[in-house]
Amino acid sequence: MVLFLDYAPSEETIQWANQVLEANKHLPTILVTHNLVKPVGNTGSAVIDGAECEYIWNNVIKNNNQIFLTINGHHTGSGYMVRKSASGNDVIMIVVDYQGYYRGGNGYMRLLEFDETENKIYNFTFSPYVINMPEKARSEQDIPELTSSDQKYAIDINFAERLNFAINLISSGIVGWSMILC
Repeated sequence: MVLFLDYAPSEETIQWANQVLEANKHLPTILVTHNLVKPVGNTGSAVIDGAECEYIWNNVIKNNNQIFLTINGHHTGSGYMVRKSASGNDVIMIVVDYQGYYRGGNGYMRLLEFDETENKIYNFTFSPYVINMPEKARSEQDIPELTSSDQKYAIDINFAERLNFAINLISSGIVGWSMILC
């Protein structure tokens, strides 16, 4: 399940999110919100972005074991951190935002590939816009794929262990899936 929260979610939204999560405890969940973690320079690392974001962690993410991944934007750049939930399981928290890049983001997208055989989440950043741009029309800032360590990396996750509460997900024969973030 992918659950979206608005920017600075209200208490009513927090309660709604918890109701949805409670009703769907058996579904692995990716939580997407506007602001949660921010990148630490170009290191590939991230940190919680203040008290408002800590509130989302404490009141939605931490106590809902099915949330294994969060994704947010708000801060230009990219990075991630891993934090332990109340159940002692890892929650991967990714920030990715290209609005401050050349041409307002230059069409960059983040592709997440979930490889259940290798137990990794691969992260790739590319621009279909630049890829389809004639070579002679590109400037030096028109880069088809960003390959620095904060833009292209793999995150280790033991899917069978982390998602052991999910009904028949891992044993279904699915060995990988992808999602694109714009």
